Amino acid sequence: MLVNDFYDKGTTWDPEFSNTDPNRLADVSFSLSKPHIDLFSGQRFKALWYKSTVKENQGDLNWNLSQENLYVNPNALIHFGLADDDGGGVGQDLLLGPPFEKDINLSQYSNAQPSNITLEDSSINLDVDFGLEW
Repeated sequence: MLVNDFYDKGTTWDPEFSNTDPNRLADVSFSLSKPHIDLFSGQRFKALWYKSTVKENQGDLNWNLSQENLYVNPNALIHFGLADDDGGGVGQDLLLGPPFEKDINLSQYSNAQPSNITLEDSSINLDVDFGLEW
């Protein structure tokens, strides 16, 4: 997975640092959640499925997930979150929510089964590439 762009990438996300200090840049992490249904109550909810490591100061925003065994039903939604994680949990939402997550609907790709898909939202400069193995 590669984060190519997000809102204000390269600018100050941590204002306690000067405009020339690289520590002002976002410490980027992402999460993936899956929808679930409680079989007894029928209540729908999202459950955290995967939380990435943190790439400090917008370093290499490429995560190799090939050994993570992230299997998913290709007809289900995946919810993607992106954050500035300053250590004690999420510092700031890089998706400028609400909503705090973007939906990835793999079912729209099931016929073509591409090896890569892109999640884009031009209103927040979001551009994320996902490599897939079907």
